[in-house]
Amino acid sequence: MPPTRDQAASSHDPSRWILVADMRSARLLHRRRPSEDGRHFEEVARLENHLFKHDRGGRPPASGARGIDYGNADRDHDVMRDQFAVEIVRWVEQCAGERRFSRVDVFVNPEMLGALRSVWPSHLAFEHHEHHADLIRLSPAELEHHQAIRQLDALAAT
Repeated sequence: MPPTRDQAASSHDPSRWILVADMRSARLLHRRRPSEDGRHFEEVARLENHLFKHDRGGRPPASGARGIDYGNADRDHDVMRDQFAVEIVRWVEQCAGERRFSRVDVFVNPEMLGALRSVWPSHLAFEHHEHHADLIRLSPAELEHHQAIRQLDALAAT
């Protein structure tokens, strides 16, 4: 016999995993329960884009890293972004295996979202939902109160 709506609701896992990323870094955050119990997101992992190092003048280093030609800034920006997108996908796959999550909400700016979409494999062991929101600079407590997160919580409660 299929579970009733109340049984399904009680077996629903209220935890939430989110990935926030931009071209410089990515963070994986987890919250065990909705914010009504006073808990906030906890940052459980961080990935830095080591290709995105600048000198004092804000320019890429004079010598290339990992074979990148810094003579063409626009092309190199795209290369650094695309290479970091590949690193993010590998990293999230590893984190999903270690932490055994089955769903992650991805919050990135449109530029990074395009790069991630181009490298997300179709065989991921977890479900991901994309959201156009640049939340990388928000603290875990600030994320808790962001409109995009509250909307996700409201949808999950229905």
